[in-house]
Amino acid sequence: MAFRGWVFVQTEIGRARAVLDSVRELPMEGAELLSADTITGPHDLVLYIEAESPDHLARTVQMITLSADGIERTVTCHRIVLE
Repeated sequence: MAFRGWVFVQTEIGRARAVLDSVRELPMEGAELLSADTITGPHDLVLYIEAESPDHLARTVQMITLSADGIERTVTCHRIVLE
């Protein structure tokens, strides 16, 4: 089963486009960026990521946070399937 999550990103003022471009270029081992959108509200970007495991998702978020200049903070929400 694939693990999916939304990563809400707050960027420095005026850096949303640069951060988004940077994130799209990052190699994501064990994960795939399904969508990336700029949004309004307390966050500037929302990334929807699918990963092989919770660890892959966590490592991907960490890599994004450390690699993309202009990120102030992130909030990750994991998808939970209730059956």
